[in-house]
Amino acid sequence: MSQLWNDNNNGIKGVIPKMSPQDRKNIMDVLLQNQQKQQKLEKSKWLKSLLKAILLQLTRLIYGIGNAVDSFISFIINSKGTAKNIVVQTARGPILFGVWVMIIFIVVGGLWSALAPLDSAAVAVGTVISSTENKIVQHQEGGIVKEIFVKQGDYVKTGDPIIALDDTKIRASVEIKLGQYRTLLANQARLTAELEQQEEIIFSEFLVNNNHIPEVAKIMSIQQHLFQARKKGLNARIMQFEKRIDSLEAKVVASKKQLEYVRKLIKNAESLIAQGFGQKTELDKLLVEESSLVGNIIITELEINSTQQDIERTKSEAIDRTLSELKEVEHAVIEAQESYNSLIDILSRTLVKSPVDGIIKVLDVNTQGGVIGSGQRIAEITPSNDSLIIKAKIPQKNIDSVKVGLKAKIRFGAFKYRTTPVFTGRVVLVSPDTVQDQQSAMQFNNAMIGDTFYIAKIEIDMDEFNKVAKVKNLKLFPGMQADIQIITGTRTLLRYLLDPITDNMFRAFTEK
Repeated sequence: MSQLWNDNNNGIKGVIPKMSPQDRKNIMDVLLQNQQKQQKLEKSKWLKSLLKAILLQLTRLIYGIGNAVDSFISFIINSKGTAKNIVVQTARGPILFGVWVMIIFIVVGGLWSALAPLDSAAVAVGTVISSTENKIVQHQEGGIVKEIFVKQGDYVKTGDPIIALDDTKIRASVEIKLGQYRTLLANQARLTAELEQQEEIIFSEFLVNNNHIPEVAKIMSIQQHLFQARKKGLNARIMQFEKRIDSLEAKVVASKKQLEYVRKLIKNAESLIAQGFGQKTELDKLLVEESSLVGNIIITELEINSTQQDIERTKSEAIDRTLSELKEVEHAVIEAQESYNSLIDILSRTLVKSPVDGIIKVLDVNTQGGVIGSGQRIAEITPSNDSLIIKAKIPQKNIDSVKVGLKAKIRFGAFKYRTTPVFTGRVVLVSPDTVQDQQSAMQFNNAMIGDTFYIAKIEIDMDEFNKVAKVKNLKLFPGMQADIQIITGTRTLLRYLLDPITDNMFRAFTEK
């Protein structure tokens, strides 16, 4: 709903539209921003007026001091006492010179404090680290330590062994799984040969290349014998059906010949009866015999067809059985191959190797025959080929002024301060949240008491550093301590002195 409003002064009436909470919030934000801008403008005007008043009063004071000193000297000179007047008159020049020197010094110092910019910085301490952090070496499964190849402080290259774990158990598992895998491969090749009705089994290269191994040769031989035996068994069953078909076909041929003979007799008998010489009973017997022979031929031919169907059914059943077995074996082959590859991977990792070139900073394993758990840290390696940066601890009070891209002044504790210049760097990362100091937390045995700070990573200007390093024979190492000043802006000395006062006065003058 809308609200009525009335401007009594102007005699204007109208309707105030109802605003949404978001519109009301936007208006309040705009008003707040305008108020803040107005306060900053008023503060700036007030500060300029204050500085002008101070400079004016300082100028008047300087001239007043000069006139007072000159009047004092003139008074002494004009007073009685000839010797005194001579001495004072002689000293008048040096005194005035000294006074003007002091005045000039005060003026120059005041101007310098008001105009000369001084860096405003956030102070932090840091440590030189590798740009990619130290590498933690772990083992996924853990195991018994068989041999240790390195010690703390050793330099290692990528792929160098650090420790070796006992591989007796895993090797046994690999051999068992390898035997199963070989058997399944040979079985798969045999079933494929049966399905495709090959004359011989075509084994995979994995088996052929290892047929010199007795176990592999035995597996292949067993499958060859099984292939021949099943092939002979199937052929024998088919041969039995074929022999029966041959017998039935011979029976059909004989029956057809006999039927042909009987039909000739029937014709003769019919001819004699027609001439009046034959007997009808003989003809009836021949007709019955003809019908019997025709029936027998039909039945025998049906048996032949049934036997042929038996042959096709036997072949089809053999194919279906072989196909079903082949599918199961193929699935088992895939599982066995995955298990075998997994075991080979575990076996290869029993020799723990260095992932990078670097120095062994920490070695947590020092007992041959000891046990390490799954995921336990084995070693910590400081990379040697990565670029170096500084990991700095930023106090919480300074985080509002520390931003990515700011310049930094760096001093390294390992170098002499008197002979080594300050190096420059640049902030490349600021952590989004605080980090707790684990050492202080462990010291108090309370995770809530540890110091908290922000982490900033500072990139060193290596071109500048290398120029100085060549002359002074300097070198950076991970772990070196550094004192850092992150430049957050510039202020004059006068601002340093006056800002606390003006801030308090400004707030005091605006309080209700």
